[in-house]
Amino acid sequence: MEIIYNLDDLLFTLFPDIKRDDEKSILQELSRYYAIGSYQPEIILDRDRVKIKIEIDKLDSSTKEYNRAIGLCEAGKFQDAKILLASLIEKNPTSSDLYRMLGQIHSEEGDQEKGINYLIEALKWDNKNKYALTMMGNIFFIYKSDPDTALIYFNQVLKIDPNDFLALNNIGSQLGKLGRFSEAKTYFERALRSNPEFPNTYQGLGLISDNSGNLFEAFNYYLKSLKFNPKKDALFEKTLGNIIELSTRIIESKTSSSLINDFKSNLEIRGKTPIEIKASQEVPYYAKIEYAEIYDRDRHIIKYKPTKIGIDHLVMHELAHLMFALDAKENNKYQLIASNEKNKSAFYEFSNSSILKLRKRGVVETDISNFLTAVQEGIISQAFNTPIDLFIEDYLYRKIENLRPYQFLSLYNLVQESIKAVTDPNILEIASELVVSKSKIYNLVNAFQFRDLYNIDMEELFNANPKERKIADSFYKEFLSHKESKKPGIEYKLIDSWSNRLDLDRFFYLVIEEDYLKQKKLEESFQETAPLEGVKSQEVSESDLEMAKFLRNQEIEGVNKSIIFYMIGALEYFKNMSIDRIKVIAMEIARIGMNGISPDRDGYIVTSIPEKTFSGNHLLAYYYVSWKLAIPEMVDKLQLPFREEFDLAEKMYKSGK
Repeated sequence: MEIIYNLDDLLFTLFPDIKRDDEKSILQELSRYYAIGSYQPEIILDRDRVKIKIEIDKLDSSTKEYNRAIGLCEAGKFQDAKILLASLIEKNPTSSDLYRMLGQIHSEEGDQEKGINYLIEALKWDNKNKYALTMMGNIFFIYKSDPDTALIYFNQVLKIDPNDFLALNNIGSQLGKLGRFSEAKTYFERALRSNPEFPNTYQGLGLISDNSGNLFEAFNYYLKSLKFNPKKDALFEKTLGNIIELSTRIIESKTSSSLINDFKSNLEIRGKTPIEIKASQEVPYYAKIEYAEIYDRDRHIIKYKPTKIGIDHLVMHELAHLMFALDAKENNKYQLIASNEKNKSAFYEFSNSSILKLRKRGVVETDISNFLTAVQEGIISQAFNTPIDLFIEDYLYRKIENLRPYQFLSLYNLVQESIKAVTDPNILEIASELVVSKSKIYNLVNAFQFRDLYNIDMEELFNANPKERKIADSFYKEFLSHKESKKPGIEYKLIDSWSNRLDLDRFFYLVIEEDYLKQKKLEESFQETAPLEGVKSQEVSESDLEMAKFLRNQEIEGVNKSIIFYMIGALEYFKNMSIDRIKVIAMEIARIGMNGISPDRDGYIVTSIPEKTFSGNHLLAYYYVSWKLAIPEMVDKLQLPFREEFDLAEKMYKSGK
């Protein structure tokens, strides 16, 4: 075997007894060390290097014993490994790797002195053993606080391979820990040129930028570290912690006001409508936009909950909603989402299992109604907003780079909340499995985008089944096919397509804004010309409007006109129904009535009439009419003072009014 040394720092560090520039000292020390038994080495000095020739074979690294030693080390069975390695060294005293493994074991066990001694032996037999050189550099940096000696070993690696990114990264990391940031950055940048996909390098550059006050630069480096670290290992968790902490600091520095003001000003000019942004604790979610046209105001209003972390991003999100709405309006494609009684009834029928669960728990009907209304509004909101939100977040990420820390922390929290919403045992116990499944699919689509933007994959935490994942994946791919060249209003096609595939389109409908505003004016006109106390505008059809106007014009004193209105509807509903069927409905309403029916409350549910929800007066009218038709002999015992109202309703109904 042949060993070659340059007459440099490494040689004199490994052999401290050699005197520099003393040829005799070099020959004596190397001859002494490399003499093995009767074998004497041949030492040849040639200007700036020395060559050592030894007539002995190297250990065959493919032997079973050698491989078993490696296996013991990998399994953490260090005591067994040390015994085996000592035995192998006795037979093969020139094997650098055997010494290196022993050095590594002692270092990991905390005995750095023994570790150093064995690693020196490893390097004496192979001064190009990069693993041993790197370990020596780390030991002197970390445990000996001796960066100068550490750099001797690290630089030797770079002499062997100038592009060794591991050595470059190690040097940068250790220099960074010493606060020598400028030097560290040089090594990290060299490492990056050698391997642009090594996560540790980006982590190191992020730390240097962070310590230097370049927060947004640090944020982007941390993102790349996550991108190139698919394993959720210790480095991943550390980088995630760094980016969360850094994002929080950026948010607290309040640097986003100019971003919001610039975006807001451009939209005000474009839409020719002022925009007001204000805090409100009454916002149902975290932020919402109230469009001027819908609320009959001279301005759009964005309301936000001031306690929400990253609210600046959510305000920007609502501004982007307005931007996309303007895009759609300018191309006559802007649509709103709405639901009517038919949609609500369909949802209540769909949620029958939840209703039964809640009733078994003793939950009162009004609370059940409120719960189901909230669930329906939630799933409708997801169906409408998910496609739009995908385009919005993609736009914000690409176009407003300095918003990214706000967007990251906001979306990170939102994805975690969405995971809880579809996995929390308390929610799953009462919620419809079908609703949860559909909500999970929409949430997964959002999580896929967060993964692609910020390199954090939380898919597994949703506990989704293969079918749910497949549907979510197909939705997301459909979005990706449109995002690069988004056409105005394409989001509404996705809303319609996805809700149709999930069978949610029966719970809402999309309406052109102009049609919605016309209907709104019609309802307002009705309320001004023929209001009926207790009758909600969304409960009336065009024929109902005519009947209501008729009632308003009648000279009827001392009666409840809204009850008459609802009784006429009840008579129409029951006209072709059997007495037995009406009796079932009558008895169910009576059971509800045992807890009291308040004329002023909304949201009553009668499972026997799944297509309707009832206000108080609406239900009282059906209560009286169902008993009058099916159990007339008992109607007076209800103590409902509606005899005159029923007589008038029956007369009007028969007369065709």
